[in-house]
Amino acid sequence: IVGVFEKPVHKLLLAIAEGVKKIPLDAVEAVFENGIVLTGGGSLISGLDALIEEKTGITTMIAEEPLTAVAIGTGKFIEFAHGGKGAEK
Repeated sequence: IVGVFEKPVHKLLLAIAEGVKKIPLDAVEAVFENGIVLTGGGSLISGLDALIEEKTGITTMIAEEPLTAVAIGTGKFIEFAHGGKGAEK
């Protein structure tokens, strides 16, 4: 990934590195075990997942439906938070 994407991708990699540093120690194992899942339109940039994985050492994959994953996940969370499916009663 070069050219116009080079600076933004570099900033993204720095942000990931900073984010990993802030993960509570008890959650670090889960991140390295489960990996990073990319969502949204940016996740469709060819080779971005491989580059992130190469630079971080963390398995990185693109969500099954990257353009709708966040909206669907947010909807499920709201449903759960309001006592819907999966919430304890």
